[in-house]
Amino acid sequence: MKTEKISEKYSCVAMCPMRNVIARFANKWSMLLLVILDEFGVMRFNELSRAIPDISPKVFEL
Repeated sequence: MKTEKISEKYSCVAMCPMRNVIARFANKWSMLLLVILDEFGVMRFNELSRAIPDISPKVFEL
């Protein structure tokens, strides 16, 4: 019975809180940025770009 309630709650894609969060951070750069910010805390733009040398400046605009 508990499993049915869980599957009901997460079956509607538009209303599923976990799917919304994952969709927000679905690309590789977003997850990498979150991991770096979690490890080092607040960082300036230039510090982030030096931490990930192969990321383009356009990615930071999003």
